[in-house]
Amino acid sequence: MEIALREGIVKVRAVYPNTPAATAGVLVDDVITHVDRAPIAGLPLERVLDKLGGRPDTQVNLTIRRGETSIDVSMLREMVRVPGAELQVRAEEG
Repeated sequence: MEIALREGIVKVRAVYPNTPAATAGVLVDDVITHVDRAPIAGLPLERVLDKLGGRPDTQVNLTIRRGETSIDVSMLREMVRVPGAELQVRAEEG
């Protein structure tokens, strides 16, 4: 799931297939209003990302607004894998 912060509102920009957000029913253009029952309106993006982040395989609860309706969804956090990431290893002193 990708999010964007505009004028204090956190909006879902993209939801990828076969991810926890897609499985939970999160849709593009949903507005996230609460993370783990705490309001996020007006928080800077770094704070929102801190609240969304956490250990993989732990639960996060979102309240989203879709039109005039509020919906509570729960999903498991998943490790983010960056496509094309590389790891370089170098041995020092043997």
